[in-house]
Amino acid sequence: MPARLKLNVFSPLPPLRSDIANHTTYVLRPLGRMADVTVWTSQEEWSPLEAEGVRVRRYRPDAPPWSELNDAAATFFNIGNNTGLHADIFRVAGILPGVAILHDTVLQHFFAGLALHHGWRSGYLAAMRRHHGAAGLEQGERLLAGEVGAGELAARFPLTLAAAERATAVVCHTPDGARALEARTRLPVYHLDLSLDLAGVEEPPAAKTHEGPRRLVLFGFLGFNRRLPSLLRALSEMPERDAFRVDVYGQMDDEQETRRFIASLGIAHLVETHGFVPKAELNSAIARAHLAVNLRYPTMGEASGSQLRVWAHGVPSLVTRTGWYATLPEDAVFFVDPEDEIEGIKRHLARLLARPEAYAAAGRRGRGIVVARHSPQRYAEGLLEIARQAPMQHGRRVAVDLARTSSRVLASMVGMEGLQRAAPGVAQEIALLTSPSRDG
Repeated sequence: MPARLKLNVFSPLPPLRSDIANHTTYVLRPLGRMADVTVWTSQEEWSPLEAEGVRVRRYRPDAPPWSELNDAAATFFNIGNNTGLHADIFRVAGILPGVAILHDTVLQHFFAGLALHHGWRSGYLAAMRRHHGAAGLEQGERLLAGEVGAGELAARFPLTLAAAERATAVVCHTPDGARALEARTRLPVYHLDLSLDLAGVEEPPAAKTHEGPRRLVLFGFLGFNRRLPSLLRALSEMPERDAFRVDVYGQMDDEQETRRFIASLGIAHLVETHGFVPKAELNSAIARAHLAVNLRYPTMGEASGSQLRVWAHGVPSLVTRTGWYATLPEDAVFFVDPEDEIEGIKRHLARLLARPEAYAAAGRRGRGIVVARHSPQRYAEGLLEIARQAPMQHGRRVAVDLARTSSRVLASMVGMEGLQRAAPGVAQEIALLTSPSRDG
């Protein structure tokens, strides 16, 4: 029997309020049955992990335990847009080669947060220039001066590959994101479908009662791109608005402002905000809903753990026709177009009243998608296969670095014309030097 691989995984962990922390715990159980896994965290405390083959160690980002880290066959770094949760991970990933798992492929908000709140101003400007040229540098300076926000820059200056400058490979959770990165880097890029643990999620009933008000649910980290104001405005404009009830769970950017907005629309009796609640309570709320609202605009290039959770309960959902969401099966979600958002929401709410079974059927199809494609076992097997390819990944990382260094040195010595003549021979030598099968 081949020896079990040793793996490092850097990730936030529960009880932090993070979908990435939750996803990591789902995957660790099957991964620990196949490999010896050390999970590294800079948190002061974490919830116990009941996973065979997995241990949790705390690290200091200014003094990581290099000897232990280098003893593993592969290291995985989970990176998302929450600067507070991922800044320490990024610091280690900038020194230790490993696989960058990009939960978002638009990372402008993460790096802007590093610059504005973690003292990374010069690093941010250098990254904007490296990855987006003179225009990126100019806009980065404007952001630091308070003239623009990260949301205004995200689409044009995503800074995705700034999270993978020392990476040996990249993992994305959307096929479009993987294809886009493959066109921009010579590193191996892998696509793994985000996963969800169905333990504790009851099989949805074959039919749901359509008596009484239709319950709408919205949950998660409710930033500007989750479109809560659009939902509330659409509901307020409907003659049938008293036929609905809205439950909002999670963290809002400005809860007091949202409450004032709800009151100004005259729908306070229809909307209840709950904040963060235990997992079992949230599952119960999703399960009894007639429709989940999972709009995202603009998208950060992410797949949606929230969408998987909605589908797991067999509940239909509204999604924005953008990014990963636009690739979802037409018979398993209901689309809202960004340019027609409020009217689109109103049309779907009216149809939910008129044709409830058509919506319920879409939710049941979604449940089948989660079961077939989004299991933690499948995701863990994907990570293990990526780890087995570590020698090839490291070889390509070294080749990329050598090629960049050689180009700069040769260009300074012989100019661009001389560099063009020498390039084929240099490339051949680099390929020989960095081949994983090379002796020595």
